[in-house]
Amino acid sequence: MLSVKENQKYIIKTFAFSFIVLVICIVTCVLHVVDIKSNFEKETSSHLQKSLQASTQVISDQMSKSTNVLVEASELISQSSQEPTEKGIVDILNQSQKIDNFVNLIYIRRDGLILYYDGTRQNSSEEGMFQYVDVDEATTMIMNPYETANKIGLTYYIVPVYYQDTKIGELVGIKYLDGLLKEGSFQYLNQIGDLYLIDSTGTIQTVNSDQMVAKNYQSNNIYERLESIVGSSNSNRSKLVALKTNLSNEEYQFHVFQDAEGNRIDVAVMKIPSVKGMYLVHCFPDTVFVKMVQPIVFRTIVTCTIIILIMLLLLIYVWASGKRAGYTIEKLAYIDETTEGKNFNYFKEKALSYITENREVPYLIERFDVSNFRYINEAYGHIRADELLMIIYREGRHAFHDKEICVRMDSDQFVIAAKNDIYFSLRQEEFENGINEAAKEIGIKFPIRLKCGIYQVRQSDFDIQLMIDRANVARKSLMGEEKNLVAIYSDKIINDMRKIDKIESEMEAALANNEFKVFIQPKWDIEKNEVCGGEALVRWVKADNIAITPDKFVPIFEKNGFVEQLDFFMLEAVCKKMRELLDAKKKIFPISVNQSRFLLHNPEYVTNVEKILQRYNIPKGFIELELTETVFFSEREKMISIMNMLKKREVLISMDDFGSGYSSLNLLKDIPFDVLKIDREFFSESITSESSTWILRKIVEMAEGLGIKVLCEGVETEEQVDILRGIGCKYVQGYYYARPMAMHKFIEIYIS
Repeated sequence: MLSVKENQKYIIKTFAFSFIVLVICIVTCVLHVVDIKSNFEKETSSHLQKSLQASTQVISDQMSKSTNVLVEASELISQSSQEPTEKGIVDILNQSQKIDNFVNLIYIRRDGLILYYDGTRQNSSEEGMFQYVDVDEATTMIMNPYETANKIGLTYYIVPVYYQDTKIGELVGIKYLDGLLKEGSFQYLNQIGDLYLIDSTGTIQTVNSDQMVAKNYQSNNIYERLESIVGSSNSNRSKLVALKTNLSNEEYQFHVFQDAEGNRIDVAVMKIPSVKGMYLVHCFPDTVFVKMVQPIVFRTIVTCTIIILIMLLLLIYVWASGKRAGYTIEKLAYIDETTEGKNFNYFKEKALSYITENREVPYLIERFDVSNFRYINEAYGHIRADELLMIIYREGRHAFHDKEICVRMDSDQFVIAAKNDIYFSLRQEEFENGINEAAKEIGIKFPIRLKCGIYQVRQSDFDIQLMIDRANVARKSLMGEEKNLVAIYSDKIINDMRKIDKIESEMEAALANNEFKVFIQPKWDIEKNEVCGGEALVRWVKADNIAITPDKFVPIFEKNGFVEQLDFFMLEAVCKKMRELLDAKKKIFPISVNQSRFLLHNPEYVTNVEKILQRYNIPKGFIELELTETVFFSEREKMISIMNMLKKREVLISMDDFGSGYSSLNLLKDIPFDVLKIDREFFSESITSESSTWILRKIVEMAEGLGIKVLCEGVETEEQVDILRGIGCKYVQGYYYARPMAMHKFIEIYIS
């Protein structure tokens, strides 16, 4: 218990400390406001320069696009097998006009005839400047608006046309300059100032002005117009001279002028890349900075004042409570236990803040997970998998940090709010590379691939949960086998997802109702000219007899894991039918059953296969498990171990699509395959290439030396059969002998 004197001293110390803190806070706030204003002006100026640079690139790209359209049209005319007709040229002009919406598109023949894209024709002597058009390469010409009859600037895109190395005419595309600067790409610059497109003489070709600076000045020369705006003081005049002198030498110029009333006018000039002698000029008043920074300064002052008042009221409470309570609250609300970083609650608040406070900056929401994460869990354990999640969070913080954020949602799901700029793809690539490098350091050899769904934030978006959900819709549209595991939200994705949802909603019932049918495609012994086996293929035949091909549902089943049930169903259905035939004292043939690579990650896979074979007492050599070469591309050693376990149980193994990958020969020495199935593409090339035929012959010889059968897929003609017979290949499969057929039909034809 404190004495009165001690209590007085405590109170005096408390208020003295509070007063000192208050003074420090006030000074800090003032300095902070000043610093914000200074930094904001610098950042805004830098941002304006980047915006201007991007805008000039837009103009350059637009002009290049129009020129490229005419170049392609010229090439179409030049590549004609005979000298082009007027109708052929008009058709090409009409197609090109639709592609780029030229105001007019014409072809001027060397004899002076003019053909318009709408089919009309006339002589060039009747059409002004067209009689002087004569170029040897693609050229862009600007017609000054003050020199045209309707006072609208025009751009002429001129491309020569050659036929058999002789120039036969020119293509001329015409576009208005008016409206060029009103495109959406220039919206930000148009809002804060006036935009001019000028040539190397300073002549204004087109202008977009909301009279932020220009007012009613009508001169068509940028230097005269600027002088009329800011006045002709010595300082302003010297800057105008510098601007004019450096116009053709400098990529970017920035000059600050001051008019007679003391108002500051900023002028930025950017050279347009790839367009000779054209420049973009941006004029804006200094009040732009003031208007932009005032709300921020005001909010900062109000925020700082509120913070100071709250601090004074809660200071004693904070001292008494201690820092630990605050940390505990923050941890419960905003810390993710697995990654020890920020959590989803924090993301929703921070991401929305970044997006709403930086509306001039385009943002995107990316939701992603780790492809086949459950296999990493099974192969390396939960502790190692959690370490991987921590690595992803750490690399995410490193890659996305400047008004960006990356957090874990749950399981292996992460979400990112990032700037949608030209560097995003590069940062994303560095992010994934960093994850893979760090994963190798903790012993995870499995390649880490991220399935990413992206939603591009629009100006009207304020619901952060809706943005995240749309990114998730895009992510869920990925099957997992795409080369580039990135999907961007669109209406098409929504439609595709509805189709996937329909298939997934029906798959369990389809399996229970025996809608998945076993089809058999016969394998043929071409030496004996008789059937020697078959391959089991799945078909989904609904109750209304509508058939769904495997390419429509197998990728979906591989993604959601249902493919495991389907593969075991196929294996058991084939074994069950074999047992029925054996019990009926009928002959059976070896049947190969495809096995998904996802199935092999099941730790009980070999045991389950053995149980099915024992349940139906299938003799050795009549069930063949068919695997694609790509199974061994990831976690090769583990896959080889599983294959050796199957061989110990006397199960036949065949490699499907041999020759489609890059490691086939290495696999032959590591795994005792019983059958090699030559990829149809490799075989198709072999029948047209002498070297490929030689290679195929050597593969057959090598396989026979190893005691491995070789079967060629995709055999469709007698010529192919003769070639295969000539190189020693005995077994084939393809439409030449038989298409896939229902299992009962296979039995009727080849067994009964």
